[in-house]
Amino acid sequence: MPRTRGSGIARGARRARAWLAARSIRARLLVGALLLCAGGLVSAEVVCTQLFRGYLMDRTDDQARILQTRLGLLEVLAPQVNRIPGDLRSVLVRTGAVGTHAVVEFRDASGKTQLRFSTSDESAPPPALPPAASTPVGEPFTTGTGDDDGRRYRVLVRERPGGGTVAAAIDLTPLNDTTRRLIRIEIVVTAVVLTGLALLGSAVVRIGLKPLADVEATAESIIDGDDLSRRVPERAPPSTEIGRLSATLNTMLVRIDQSFAESSAAQERLRRFVADAGHELRTPLAAVLGLVELHRSGAAGSRQDVTALLDGIEAEGRRMRLLVEDLLLLARLDQERPQASEPVDLVPLAVDALATARATEPDRPLRLDLPPGDEDRGNGDDGPRPTVVGDDVRLARVLTNLVSNALRHTPAGTSVTVRIGTDEKAGQAVVEVADTGPGVPEEEAERVFDRFHRVGDGRDRASGGTGLGLSIVAAIVTAHGGSVRCLRTPGGGATFEVRLPLRDPAM
Repeated sequence: MPRTRGSGIARGARRARAWLAARSIRARLLVGALLLCAGGLVSAEVVCTQLFRGYLMDRTDDQARILQTRLGLLEVLAPQVNRIPGDLRSVLVRTGAVGTHAVVEFRDASGKTQLRFSTSDESAPPPALPPAASTPVGEPFTTGTGDDDGRRYRVLVRERPGGGTVAAAIDLTPLNDTTRRLIRIEIVVTAVVLTGLALLGSAVVRIGLKPLADVEATAESIIDGDDLSRRVPERAPPSTEIGRLSATLNTMLVRIDQSFAESSAAQERLRRFVADAGHELRTPLAAVLGLVELHRSGAAGSRQDVTALLDGIEAEGRRMRLLVEDLLLLARLDQERPQASEPVDLVPLAVDALATARATEPDRPLRLDLPPGDEDRGNGDDGPRPTVVGDDVRLARVLTNLVSNALRHTPAGTSVTVRIGTDEKAGQAVVEVADTGPGVPEEEAERVFDRFHRVGDGRDRASGGTGLGLSIVAAIVTAHGGSVRCLRTPGGGATFEVRLPLRDPAM
């Protein structure tokens, strides 16, 4: 099947698009701008050339009319047609009314040529004009001579008073030469202008895309040096595309940097957590193995000694079980597993926590401060209740851990007070567990919620704590959308304040 011109153009367009797609943005912008400029210049030059050629053609038509006017006057004055060429040349030379080369042909009424001559001084015979039957009268037209020289003429035919016609033809060679010279000049000017535009456009595009080069350099430096602290210079106004791109990339880099920092901190916490967990588990395991080895060596000779060894093993086993349960709870909290979401009244939880503490240390002075109207929980008063939404089992664990922490780290006889209240402006329930013991140093107030962190002498584990109680409190409170902090008790001691969002009355 033969190839069509349309299919060739389509293939060429596809190749051009593929070539541009493989080039850089700078090259595509430059090529696009040059193509637009070239199209505009060529269009303007074509229009100018056509207008200029039309102007020259109008002048040639005027010359043909002037020549016909001179011919008409000479034909009236001259007694014979054969004398007209000499007289016409002399008139034209004096007036300068015609160009370098014009052909005149007289024809009789039958169309036969009576006289044909040229107004120039050329020695060659004048070319023949088109037959009379094919020449319109009164309107200029363009025709070729049919000669080997390929000249074209602008012809104007006029009827003679006595019958017949006279044709005046002006050579268009000077007009065509002028037009061709103009086209050559336009081609040179176009080439020079496009070359200058290419150089200037390359510089302008390079300057305009400098922010993109900065983005590329910043990205490469981050990849090569792994330096996430670098930022893209924002050299373009925020209202521009490049300015918005730079701002967006900087925001992305900030978030990536924060994510990496958080990830590194999380990994460091995980390593420290695993190390501390291994350290905590190693102690009871070593104690159990030591007691077993002591029994195997025969050191426990009596039944009482065997019972003591078994009691020691049981105590260490309970300690490991408590530690493992705490670790499992923290793992579940870290995974953000779904928890119960029910209305929880904090007053019964505080009462139960203090009841457990009294069973453990009956001689310890313990006190519960309730909101107004709640001192007598059975009086039916409808005062404001500190009710939150959450998991009652885990919230009970918060109060139990805080009270146990106060009992464990204060001397015997130190008072412990649990306060339950509300902050109506903030929309929060407030739980405070305060003691009058030695308190927590200011530099330790933020670290007491870290896992396996102990303050001062608590590191000796004599009290049986795992160092996870306050970490569990912080994790549970955070999971419920609240906050916990360690404060100083007025007069001495430590106060742990828990704030939880109050339940929406509309629920």
